[in-house]
Amino acid sequence: MPVYRDTAQVEDVIGTLFRTLLEDPEVRERYASAGVTVQFVMTDPDAVITVAPDGVTTGRAAPADVTMKMRADVAHRFWMGETTLPRAISSGDIAAEGPVTKVLGLLPLLRPAYRLYPKLAASRAVDLDGP
Repeated sequence: MPVYRDTAQVEDVIGTLFRTLLEDPEVRERYASAGVTVQFVMTDPDAVITVAPDGVTTGRAAPADVTMKMRADVAHRFWMGETTLPRAISSGDIAAEGPVTKVLGLLPLLRPAYRLYPKLAASRAVDLDGP
């Protein structure tokens, strides 16, 4: 059984995570300076989340510099700190399209997310133990 019960739950949890990160002025400024739009296309359940310098959108494909394709359970494992982006890409759990080095440069901005995600997911009734 997947970690997330449906598309709405994926978009709510991960979309809220990115929105919360971008509320921090330093994170928002550094992300805007990078000038990169990243789209996360997830399956099982299907969900699309786009993180751009001007905000986060969910539910529809949009132009992006980098596209990260994965199962939603892989995203969950990433945010729980159970895998890293380089490991997930090299194992094929994440398929990345576009200048991935731009995304790798943003990884330090995500440090607060590893603390925020478990609390946010639990508050939204995500099965933290996973499949």
